[in-house]
Amino acid sequence: MNPENPFLAPRPKSAARRGGRAGFQPSLAAEVVFAITVAVCGVSLVLSKYSEIWPGPDLRLGTSESLPMRLLAVAGLGLSALLFAVADGHPFRRPLGRLLPLPLVCLIALTILVLFGSIQSRMAGNTESFFTLGMGLLAAPLAYWCFELAKDRDRLVVAMLIGLGIGTVPILASSVARFLGTDGAFCEYFPVPFACAAMIWFRWPVLAVRIPVAVLMVGMCVLSLKKTGVIACGALALPVLVDAVIVRFGPTRRAGMIITGLALLLIAGTAGIFTVMSDSYRSGAMGFRQYSFEFAWHQFLRSPLWGECYQGSSTIINPYLTGNRVAVHNDLLDIMRQGGLIALIAFVIGTLWPLWIMARHLRHWALVPPALKAMATAMIGSYAIMLFNPVLLTPDVAVVVWVVAAAGIWHCHQFKQGITAQETATWRTR
Repeated sequence: MNPENPFLAPRPKSAARRGGRAGFQPSLAAEVVFAITVAVCGVSLVLSKYSEIWPGPDLRLGTSESLPMRLLAVAGLGLSALLFAVADGHPFRRPLGRLLPLPLVCLIALTILVLFGSIQSRMAGNTESFFTLGMGLLAAPLAYWCFELAKDRDRLVVAMLIGLGIGTVPILASSVARFLGTDGAFCEYFPVPFACAAMIWFRWPVLAVRIPVAVLMVGMCVLSLKKTGVIACGALALPVLVDAVIVRFGPTRRAGMIITGLALLLIAGTAGIFTVMSDSYRSGAMGFRQYSFEFAWHQFLRSPLWGECYQGSSTIINPYLTGNRVAVHNDLLDIMRQGGLIALIAFVIGTLWPLWIMARHLRHWALVPPALKAMATAMIGSYAIMLFNPVLLTPDVAVVVWVVAAAGIWHCHQFKQGITAQETATWRTR
């Protein structure tokens, strides 16, 4: 065990150290494939003919109507899980609760609902169904099983960080391109750099690392010239402030009062910046979004329990964009109109489970793994983006969201193991 962090899985000795022959290592190959899959999802976001930082042909596969990006990501994560299973030797001798925890079951159930409803929709002649979303959802259980089957989860976190870092570079560059007057990155891409920044922030808690990360994230959100970027920046800062206060003062009443005050100041500051800078932003048509929101809400009210069971179209005709069918620019409303409260509950449990576990065991905050804090923070920032953009219908970035959710679910196990170990140690010393 690592004495500084006893809840990190011990790293296995290499074949050379054991005196064995060096050959094909399934675990290492799985880590490489995992990192490449995440990296491709990030980089492909800006390989579009509409992105001025890419002068070449349109190489982006992640359009709302196409399957290749979903299939590529699912195939990569599936191959990683298979290689980890081969390296493990006996992958299915684990308790069923470890292989299929509640939040993962919710995401799998949501996957089945989306796929079956979309298949029926396509059989009825609707080519703009949610089928690609259902295929992308398969990334969640596959990514979770990668973490469950990996022998060294810390190395898998590093592989994930490398992939996210590679995908973050062109998104940052595209934000700068947009600021200079070209058509660069859009806010639905931001969950990729959000996840990367959160992982770096909590993995290396020193000012020399955190200050550049904070500057880059704030700069990206501002330079995007998107109003949503301002809101997302505030949302991303909130869990960072909460963690800093609890680490400094502990899970006490005083910490709660400080967090409440800082949260109110952060909300007021974000609203103020949004109001002052909104006129100078060239994007963010509120009339267009308001119509989409009202349309989705009325559609939800017609069947609030199970919606249309994903048998409807993934797009709507919006009068603010004459002649164009567009997605509802609010993923939560999109889930509600198509899957009702059943789908929404499954989605919330599957993506916000780490926040529930951390809040439930607040007095054990010192034992929360850095990766769990990072995944929860990234998901909060992603939720802010999902309120105003079709993140889940952008195949490349949606895969990253599912991988982040899966990593957070697995690290909840690590957190609970740490709590059990501490309570056992305390009981033995009595």
